[in-house]
Amino acid sequence: MMAIRNLGFIRGALLALAMAIGLGAQSTSAEPLVESYDLGRGPVSLYRPQTAEPDQPLPLVVALHGFTGSGLGNARYFGLIDQVEPRSFYLLTPDGSLNPDGDRFWNATRACCDFFNSEIDDVAYLEQLVEAVRADFAVDPSRIHFMGHSNGGFMSHRMACEKSEWVASIVSLAGAGYG
Repeated sequence: MMAIRNLGFIRGALLALAMAIGLGAQSTSAEPLVESYDLGRGPVSLYRPQTAEPDQPLPLVVALHGFTGSGLGNARYFGLIDQVEPRSFYLLTPDGSLNPDGDRFWNATRACCDFFNSEIDDVAYLEQLVEAVRADFAVDPSRIHFMGHSNGGFMSHRMACEKSEWVASIVSLAGAGYG
């Protein structure tokens, strides 16, 4: 019974994100185009709709994985890549840093998940990624959203707190608040 409620909550949260970024359902069979960014921490995929007008500003969703996860795995699990084309938005799927055990993480809060005290500045890294995408594509600056699962949810909260001037909304699934 709990799993069904949680699945409903996840679907509801993703629907809320879709409404927050003003996405309407559209019918299309086109696949999103994939760009790659590397700011020194490995490649990061940006999925973008091929049917969008080049100069039309679109929302940007930054999807953050949980502890030990990956950007691609997170986006696939939540079905985000399949929504890029029909809902016309950009999707950025970065990976967190690797700790000494080989697990990916975001340095979000003292609670989770920089267990080796690396002091990595993920706020600056994510801000640089968003700015790189904005330099290349027409991103609507009032519709930049973060979606995070678990440790990625913690990081989404942190981005909302520290970069509230440009983070329009967050969806945090199984991630507590920052602070």
